[in-house]
Amino acid sequence: MHSILPGFRCLLAHSGPQILGFSFGSYGTTSTWWHQQVAAGLRLRNGNSPASTALLNNYFEVSEVHVSPVFQKRGIGRRLVVELLADVTAPVALLSTPEVPTESNGAFKLYRSLGFYDVLRQHLFAGDPRPFAILGANLPLQGA
Repeated sequence: MHSILPGFRCLLAHSGPQILGFSFGSYGTTSTWWHQQVAAGLRLRNGNSPASTALLNNYFEVSEVHVSPVFQKRGIGRRLVVELLADVTAPVALLSTPEVPTESNGAFKLYRSLGFYDVLRQHLFAGDPRPFAILGANLPLQGA
């Protein structure tokens, strides 16, 4: 499904035949489940006015960023995010990541170092009991 979305791009980090990590994303569109879920969360928290979801009018969704645990803390995740967003023409990138107490994990540290800010916290996606943080970053990325 993702590969047919507008502006889809996917990056693979590898060393020879060994895959170290990957990232992918695409321009946001109202037809995706993620967009609909985030829009509903924003309306619930901020009211039902068009301004409550204005951020979703033009964005690039960072759908996935994964680095093998064996290769984490080597800058691979940073490079995957930076390269994924390098030529994006949308003014903002959005992503979701599971909430963790005091943001004490590598993902939050990476996203904060690249200028990602809170859009929506403690968001519950349908079908998943875990709360998520929806984060945004103005493009081009700062700290890249």
